[in-house]
Amino acid sequence: MDLGNNQVKLPKFKEAIKAKFHRHLPTNSIVKQGFISCVADKYYLSISYEDNEPEPKPTTIKKAVGLDMGLESLVIASSGVLYPYKKFFQNLQTKLTKAQRRLSKKLKGSSNRKKQAKKVAQIHASIRNSREDYLHKISNEITNQYDLIAVETLKVRNLVKNHKLAKSIANASWSRLISLLEYKAGWKGKTLIKIDQYFPSSQICSTCGSNTGKKPLPIRNFICPCCQTYHHRDLNASINIRNYALGMLDERHAIKVDKTRVGITRSYACGDSANGAVTKYGYILDTASYGSLKQEAHPSLAGG
Repeated sequence: MDLGNNQVKLPKFKEAIKAKFHRHLPTNSIVKQGFISCVADKYYLSISYEDNEPEPKPTTIKKAVGLDMGLESLVIASSGVLYPYKKFFQNLQTKLTKAQRRLSKKLKGSSNRKKQAKKVAQIHASIRNSREDYLHKISNEITNQYDLIAVETLKVRNLVKNHKLAKSIANASWSRLISLLEYKAGWKGKTLIKIDQYFPSSQICSTCGSNTGKKPLPIRNFICPCCQTYHHRDLNASINIRNYALGMLDERHAIKVDKTRVGITRSYACGDSANGAVTKYGYILDTASYGSLKQEAHPSLAGG
């Protein structure tokens, strides 16, 4: 690679190829191999290299956060930060449908069909790139601010069986977000924990620890029948996820999985509020306003 002249030399090519470099390789790095891919008539070169730098040691956990995934908000952090759900696929669905309909009417093997197939591929690439950019920004912000990140263990394959929500769930790309959080946390010496998939995070009151039972999806706020605390459903779940993950750590910050803790929650002061939270891509939930709403909103839950 010739970074100064923006050129790449490849085997079996007599001349160098012009390229745009998105980042520079670290000094003293050793290039192992490269992968060439073509997406929507654009060629990309991905390089695998060794930088000979030691892996970062896990940092001391001073700030912890729990993340609850949803469709009303994409990510709800226990600190009170909400990252909005963006409809990348739905916004271009009409345009994509028209392009695919035109593609189906083109004669197979014709040049017009190839041109139309390129247009369809460009729309798909636009959707993917927009989603990928948003997920990278969210994962960077979270891994920069917190030392311990707790996430749900989601079975997306089972969730998409609900045909009414399948398109929205696929557009959310929760699994992709978790994978980004996982490798970026490793780069920065942070700790990511996936909690037990059967932990009832949305059923437990994060204040007193009582189980309030299952709730239908339209119920976004509820009152704990034991302590009468008014909860935002997603924020309450994220706090429970954070508390459960903290319970999986011992004094040396080593992970210990204890399935007997399912259904048990405790209150921790580590990253307990949104005070001082900084976000560029989300917004901070006004906990004072939702806590002061009328408690008669869901009398069935208030009565148990």
